[in-house]
Amino acid sequence: RRRFVFQSIVIISSLLSCITLVNSLSSMNNNKNNNSSYGSVCTTTVRSNNSTNNNNKRKRLPDHVVIGYADNFDSKDKILQAVKDGVNVIVWAFFNFDENTGKINQPRASKAVSLIEHEIPKDVIHLTSFSGWNGPHLLSRTPEKDYYSAQQLYDAWVEFNQNHQEAFDGFDWDLEGNDNPQAKTAVFTYDCLQKVVEMSRLAKCDEYIVGMAPPQSYLDIQSDFSTISPYFNNNHNNNEQQHVKNNKNVAPFSTRLNFPPTLISPLWHPEFHYTSHNSYAYLLAHHSEAFDFISIQFYETWSRANYEINQHDKNSIDPSDYLVRYVKDLLFRQEGYHVSFPNEILLPTTKNAHHMHVNVQLQDMENIEKNGKLGDETTVFISLPMHKLVFGFANGWALDRKDGGAIFFQPSDIQKAFDVLRQDADIEKINIHCLEDVCSGVLIMKEIMEFTWPKN
Repeated sequence: RRRFVFQSIVIISSLLSCITLVNSLSSMNNNKNNNSSYGSVCTTTVRSNNSTNNNNKRKRLPDHVVIGYADNFDSKDKILQAVKDGVNVIVWAFFNFDENTGKINQPRASKAVSLIEHEIPKDVIHLTSFSGWNGPHLLSRTPEKDYYSAQQLYDAWVEFNQNHQEAFDGFDWDLEGNDNPQAKTAVFTYDCLQKVVEMSRLAKCDEYIVGMAPPQSYLDIQSDFSTISPYFNNNHNNNEQQHVKNNKNVAPFSTRLNFPPTLISPLWHPEFHYTSHNSYAYLLAHHSEAFDFISIQFYETWSRANYEINQHDKNSIDPSDYLVRYVKDLLFRQEGYHVSFPNEILLPTTKNAHHMHVNVQLQDMENIEKNGKLGDETTVFISLPMHKLVFGFANGWALDRKDGGAIFFQPSDIQKAFDVLRQDADIEKINIHCLEDVCSGVLIMKEIMEFTWPKN
């Protein structure tokens, strides 16, 4: 849960640099590891009805992406200082759609636009973020009302952007749960998830930048036990993992956001009902190529990273070692992991299929899952390419939590992990950056940002 002005982000970009994200999308489909891409994300018939088609003017992500979240538009000095410190992507939080009009609702937008237009260097990328913790989800259709389509919502965002000097270069998905685990937004409707997929596809067709910021449990590669990792103790036969319900040992999927983190361990804070089972995997399963970066929130309350580092037994992992193992584990898994989806929402797919199609009325799926009547399941490889991976580290606010719920990585641990990873022959390039009290000094920042692997 975020309660701060700027969030510190660590970028680890391997195999391809971040600047190649947009240009590499077509070539990515030929990568043997990209099994969850189902054809081209864009056709000439799906652009926004309001699009100006000034795509040649669109900004591109820079070589080194340093992301900061601005959730207080009045904090001009802090925002400008963050840019001076190296932030080159600002995510303005939060923007949402009005239930009655379907239009963007953000009364403070003019303050952000004024800073963008007159104060912030022109090469900085600006994204609007949707939802946030306790925030509304995209309006979903019900038997009583058929809310706005993905096309209508996307057109509303484009219209909003045009009315604000096209100040924003895209958007970031930050849909999360609610303090009340029984709230409607403690579960994603399939209609909401499908609209996220379609809006992202439309934005990519118009060459906007699209990102996502899932808490770690919403996209957890270590929950896939079909691959016995040499880097983590994830043997599915371990008694702690017997609660995984599918018989293929792959990562489970659910739209619920109110699970306890017992998928990690039955004894790991079972009283905390605010985690997910790979809900964001649905988005990548349908159109992974529509997303330019994937920012994993390691600071999610009682996250798997927190467990691995702070479980206080003989199996605890040093923080720097966890970061190294995470990268190597992802590479070992061929840059992705296996997730089991119910066939009720996914038709069997082939490598050349355009994308997975919804097989039932989406509003019916909530009842199917709620009543536990899911049938057979289909395993899908979810692609998480290293060149899209963003590590999300909390800054000083995490230290204010006396219960230790949010993991804080010390600057020395981040530096140590970087030193180990940059000497690994299997990793071609790595970029790491951190801000404020996460890093200890400009020298570390400059060394990390300027490091590039030799061509040989």
